[in-house]
Amino acid sequence: MDEATRRALGLENQCADVLANEGYRVHQNPTGREVADARGRSGDIGNPSKTPDYLIEGHVFDCYSPTPPKPVRGIWTEVSKKIDKSQTQRVVLNLQDWRGDLAALRKQFDDWPIAGLKEVAAVTRSGAIIQIVPRHGGEAR
Repeated sequence: MDEATRRALGLENQCADVLANEGYRVHQNPTGREVADARGRSGDIGNPSKTPDYLIEGHVFDCYSPTPPKPVRGIWTEVSKKIDKSQTQRVVLNLQDWRGDLAALRKQFDDWPIAGLKEVAAVTRSGAIIQIVPRHGGEAR
């Protein structure tokens, strides 16, 4: 395993820990059956051959951890790819390494909606959990 992969997996684990420590129900590396069941309950769609990273509060999420210099458009593009490839309709960003501007990130997603994207949450460098694209109905969890 190369260093970039090792770092990405470490950030995925860290993100799950932060979410769980804040009281979210997190199931990491769910089975295909668990993903299918969660999608059935939530009305989400996705490719059954894909392996999203988490179930969070019963919803299928994939994690993306941008590198320090990644521009907001680049983060948007990576999230868009996950939607286009039917990996998930919900993404959690781990912003531990990222050095960008949160307001600009929110503006990117507000100005350029992604068809099929239901939610983007983020764990900030300080460990705060924020919504970038709110879940339908505006619910917090």
